[in-house]
Amino acid sequence: MYPLNAIVNLKVNMAITFISDYLWILAMLMTSPLIVTMGLSLTIPLALLGDFLFKGQLKGLFYWFGAILVLAGFSIVNIKRDDAQNEDAEPDRNTEDH
Repeated sequence: MYPLNAIVNLKVNMAITFISDYLWILAMLMTSPLIVTMGLSLTIPLALLGDFLFKGQLKGLFYWFGAILVLAGFSIVNIKRDDAQNEDAEPDRNTEDH
């Protein structure tokens, strides 16, 4: 038979995976596949920051540069998305006068 701690670890892993997938689906319904995928890529800079804060590991310059590129890409996609939504929400001023 399997040890009890292995079964508990398996069930915890299953619960975390289920919650993660459920939240991913909700995010997909609320935004778009592009935004959700870009959001998942934020784990790269967060892992880099976590390594620095919790393990004291300072990675090389290329790692930090890559993390900055990921953050910049996510920011640009969200800014462009917000701009597009604001343009769609504004009424056409030319049709109001006639």
